[in-house]
Amino acid sequence: MNAKFFFASLAMLISGCSSTTPKNEVQISYWIYDIKTNKSATDVGTGVVEALQSQMSSVNVSRNIPPSPLPDKPGRFQMSNPFAKSGLGALMASQGVSMQLPTCEGAVLIANSQQSGMSNWGENTTANSCLWQYKDGYRLDMIVTFSNSSGGYDVKSLAKALVNPLMGDSSQFIPTRINNIVEKLNNNGMKATLVEKYP
Repeated sequence: MNAKFFFASLAMLISGCSSTTPKNEVQISYWIYDIKTNKSATDVGTGVVEALQSQMSSVNVSRNIPPSPLPDKPGRFQMSNPFAKSGLGALMASQGVSMQLPTCEGAVLIANSQQSGMSNWGENTTANSCLWQYKDGYRLDMIVTFSNSSGGYDVKSLAKALVNPLMGDSSQFIPTRINNIVEKLNNNGMKATLVEKYP
């Protein structure tokens, strides 16, 4: 018997025919931490970037000037669709796609990082991190987007359909990555306390 045919048949038998229907899924979660430290905004920003580098494949960073005077309360990320009023936005909406991206107005540091180790299997994790300075310290928002493409009849898709019910997808590692980032911050003298999370 042809090995590819056997493997494909086995995958469909175990996973069911519905798993071969192509599907693209996006899952967004977030963690917000308050940080107490005597370090400067530059040093805290560097600590955040180094912590992200320890867990992600790539990091792009934008550093901004701290506000003066420092506000009483920290900023918070907002989700918006930059294409909402464009033709592209209308086309995306007609296809059932919503492009919600985080914005971080007033943040002293904005970092976009990716974990692309599973991209060949249709999985990608992106983290947008925003650091605000305020009178009582710093606030770090981490917004994580996990995208997952599944289904289809090629060998790789069928292999994924066979393995995922047993082992799960790489989204299960996101909380561990966040905890590792926070642990690195704490070890570098930045006491990070969870304020809010979803889900």
